Amino acid sequence: MENEVFDLITSMESYLDNLIYASDDIATNFRTGNESQGTIQLVEYIEGLMWLVEAMDALKSANINDIEDEKTSELRNILSVMEHAMADKDYVLLADILEYEIGESLRVLQQRCHTKLVS
Repeated sequence: MENEVFDLITSMESYLDNLIYASDDIATNFRTGNESQGTIQLVEYIEGLMWLVEAMDALKSANINDIEDEKTSELRNILSVMEHAMADKDYVLLADILEYEIGESLRVLQQRCHTKLVS
């Protein structure tokens, strides 16, 4: 594996820890009525998800296709659903998306990154 690809996958695996933690933290803020803090965190979180999508696109361009599949590519679609939930100020839906849909996808992606690094 080329150094650039290895470094990118290593960065992704490490950054996914932050995103997984943030998913749970933001969801908790929304569920406990702390919408203002959750919204502030969500802005930075979405930037992180966008970086992750760009990183996955870079891996795909490098013909590293065994990390992304239908589960992880759902992140793109989930961002659109999140946008609508944010516009509607539907914090319960946002919390559910963060905890169940995105959180699970991020865990799968992190495991695939780890597997790729150790193989």
